[in-house]
This record gives sequence, structure tokens and C-alpha cells, in this order.
Amino acid sequence: MISETLSKLLLLWVATLMGLNSYSQKALANSVITQELLQHYVQALSHDSMQGRYTGTIGCEKSADLIATEMRKIELKLIKNGDSNYRHPYYIAKGKDTIMAANIIGLIPGKTPEKYIIFSAHYDHVGDAGEQVIWQQLKTTIGDKIYNGANDNASGVAALLALAT
Repeated sequence: MISETLSKLLLLWVATLMGLNSYSQKALANSVITQELLQHYVQALSHDSMQGRYTGTIGCEKSADLIATEMRKIELKLIKNGDSNYRHPYYIAKGKDTIMAANIIGLIPGKTPEKYIIFSAHYDHVGDAGEQVIWQQLKTTIGDKIYNGANDNASGVAALLALAT
């Protein structure tokens, strides 16, 4: 039988290891996902230069390029049927026109082939007051007609990029 003192020491040792493990996991998370990193992504995606990221616009293309560049830095893998810039294209009918859009998809291979956990966020947004029929329904500040979309959904994209880091 284990003596009471030895039992207490073993319990203390296990508790210490658990505490160290918890501390090291928190330290690792804090070293990778920082407020500065998240703010960097949100500010870049919601910047006026992205023109509100309306699907099919230059601003939306610029944001897709930014996301793909970050995925390349993180070294995410490309998916089958995508292009070399993480794009998986699809088409949207817009009146008499058809717009090409793209999902930007990166892959972190897991231990089980052909099984996936999907984390998703949309990177497009409503654009600016000049492109939208609904612009009159949305309130804007005087002189600012760009709907930057920090919360819808630059913050979601920022979170996914940070998680993938």
C-alpha cells in the first residue's frame, strides 16, 4: 500500500503537472493569437481601400488576395479543384450579368484522411452606398458611404486566420 505521505506527494505532483500544462497551453495561445494580430487583420480587411468588399468588385478581389497571401504565409495547403491562390470559384447571377466570385479555402491536414472539420467565415460585405440598392435603408455617417464591415465579417476572417497560425 502507498503511504499517506506518498499519496499526497503524488497528488501534488499530478496537480503541478496539470497546472504547468494549462499554463503552457495558455502561454502558447497568447503568443500566437494576440490582440495586435487580430486588429491587424480586421483593420486591413475593413480599410476603406477594400471599398466595403462587395462581391464582384475590385475591393472584394483585393480582400481575397490579402487573405490568400496570409494563408500562404501560414503555409496552409491548397485544396483539390482550387487554384494556386486558394480560390475555389463560383458564379452568381446578377440581373442579366454573371459575376465570378470565389471562396478562399486553405487546408490544415489532419490525422484522418478524407475527414474534415470546417471553420468558415465570409469575407464579402455590402460594399458602398453607390453599389447598393439597400443603401437608403442603412444609416451612414455624413460623408462616409463605405460599409467597412469590421464586424461583418472581417472579425470572423481575422479569427480564422489567427486560429490557423
